[in-house]
Amino acid sequence: MVCPHLWEVDKQILAWQRARFFLAGDNFPPPVGGARGPFFADAQALQNAHDKCVAPWFCPNFLTPERRCGIIAGMVSRLALLALHLLGWELIGQRPTAKKYVMVGAPHTSNWDFLYFYLGALAFKIRISFMIKDSAFIGPLGPILRWMGGIPIDRSKHHNVVEQMVQAFADREELALLVPPSGTRQRTDYWKSGFYYIALGAKVPLVLAIMDFEKQEVGIQRVYEPIGDIKKDMAVIRSVYEPVAAKFPQEKSRVRLRQEEEPQAAPIIADAKPEKNGEARGVVREKQLVGSK
Repeated sequence: MVCPHLWEVDKQILAWQRARFFLAGDNFPPPVGGARGPFFADAQALQNAHDKCVAPWFCPNFLTPERRCGIIAGMVSRLALLALHLLGWELIGQRPTAKKYVMVGAPHTSNWDFLYFYLGALAFKIRISFMIKDSAFIGPLGPILRWMGGIPIDRSKHHNVVEQMVQAFADREELALLVPPSGTRQRTDYWKSGFYYIALGAKVPLVLAIMDFEKQEVGIQRVYEPIGDIKKDMAVIRSVYEPVAAKFPQEKSRVRLRQEEEPQAAPIIADAKPEKNGEARGVVREKQLVGSK
């Protein structure tokens, strides 16, 4: 909910904000309602600016203009980079330009993995989301999980998790869904295929994020849009993750889906065709999906 005293507070701090931005040499956007009016046209626009902030827990409701959220996101990004540096880690890759994507987080062999992935996401100014069973949202823990980016999932047999996440992508303007495909910290012979079918169903790219404990690197190795041929897509994904060293190498899961071993695996989506130059659509689109930090 937007603070009921928001408009009065906004009027009072508007002059101070303008002065601070002027001294910083930055351009402060004019208010919507004139010199004495509020910064945003309505409460919904103000709340939207707050929702898009990468670190909304630092933004009280009466300090939620989009510009202020951007400044705070920059501060959080620098702090995350500093934390990684102090821990001896290096951030690699570039932030994706796509607004919606499935971020593959692997290898996953320890509880430390999420910390490094989270610091990397903050450094890239990415607000990641993750799936949690809906029963965990009951009680006081629910608001905390939503605040951290949790998305409730009904795991009953009458509700398909992939369909729920495809609908979540359709309902949101921006969504970066982090999925550890192994599903566990112990070694498994096959990855869970949910991440792949979510990306196909939602028609969003796969962001292949790695965490290499040997090189002490965390970040985004590649952005790839699957073409629907599971064997070819997994060959690309395997080329990224097989060389990556896990914290516990003996617990690293095999980079393979059970569906790859099914005979005569056909493309899943109709438009999975090579481009005229012979390259797969996923390879061609990769160059368009990555931008600068």
